[in-house]
Amino acid sequence: LQDITDRKKYEEKLEELALVASKTTDVIFMTDPDEQITWVNNAFEKFSGYPFNEVIGKSPGNILTGPDNNQNTMSRISNAFKKQEALQTIVLNYSKTGDKYWFDLTLDPIFDNEGNCEGFIGIQKDVTDQIEHQRELRKSVERYEIVSKATSDTIWDLDLESDTIKYN
Repeated sequence: LQDITDRKKYEEKLEELALVASKTTDVIFMTDPDEQITWVNNAFEKFSGYPFNEVIGKSPGNILTGPDNNQNTMSRISNAFKKQEALQTIVLNYSKTGDKYWFDLTLDPIFDNEGNCEGFIGIQKDVTDQIEHQRELRKSVERYEIVSKATSDTIWDLDLESDTIKYN
């Protein structure tokens, strides 16, 4: 006879965790040690436009990248897989239809009790709105700097809250 009480509790916990992972709005994917996708959650399918059966066995880097990806970022991700190291970075992903999404990617290797890498888990939080806001802010600052350098007029800025004046 074998006591399966602990095993049953463990399996129940795994089922609960799988349910949470499948329902979260963050994108979650799992790969084997060779970067081949073994599982994705509903958010992955929603953002990427790829159903599970189209991505299983494929590398995330082969299906989510496009012409505007930063090669340094892509190399860092590839190296993290090769070296079996954790990584956190901002990455541009492409959907099946070519739409672009910016994600804050956390990639972690999964090791067994003997220290062998069994695969990776990737969690991606959508930061597209923040990235677009930062780009607009940079453009606005650049325009201001161009105008302030091009004019010989003094530009005054009155801060009503602190009652202070700044000028160029």
